[in-house]
Amino acid sequence: MNAAMIIHILAGGSSQRMGVDKRQLLLGGVVLPDWCRMTVESLDCKVNVIKEDLRKGHGPLGGVETGLMHSMNAFHLFLSCDMPFVSALTIKDLIAVIQDDQTIACMEGSGKRGFPLGLPGSLLPFVKNELDEGRRSLHSLFHHPKVTVLRWGKEDEVEAMNLNTQDEFDQAECRVRSGDLAPPITFRRGDLIKLP
Repeated sequence: MNAAMIIHILAGGSSQRMGVDKRQLLLGGVVLPDWCRMTVESLDCKVNVIKEDLRKGHGPLGGVETGLMHSMNAFHLFLSCDMPFVSALTIKDLIAVIQDDQTIACMEGSGKRGFPLGLPGSLLPFVKNELDEGRRSLHSLFHHPKVTVLRWGKEDEVEAMNLNTQDEFDQAECRVRSGDLAPPITFRRGDLIKLP
């Protein structure tokens, strides 16, 4: 077991744009947090599902703070339950960057930076300060001096699919019904691109 690493699945958001609790949505007969859990089971890391943030209403960064405070692990990787198609291979690559470079590492897909993302546990004071200063966006983390960004290739952008609205969920459901995607997601077609 990779004792230094813990993987957190964030499932405590308000789901305002979706209109229903995303944690309860069945995609191909599997609730969204379980898509992520099934994918990370092969990675031999401790897994924590965060259903409630310590600071309610503080967005994704509040979930990151909750995860960092939950455990004393040296490294933390965060998945959002509304991104069920992130592959185990992508997660493995992010874990390697976080542990090797001792840096914040995030993914970029469809021109947006965000989840999955990882960081050393030593950055808890930095995250707390961002929240104390009223900055709740993940993007406030990307101003830290040590950030590594990995980008999915065009052929793997399905991994960046974020199910925030009913329309996005319906599109994902069509792909799952067609047999295109099923948990666990272990493969990736191309290589990740490390941005300068």
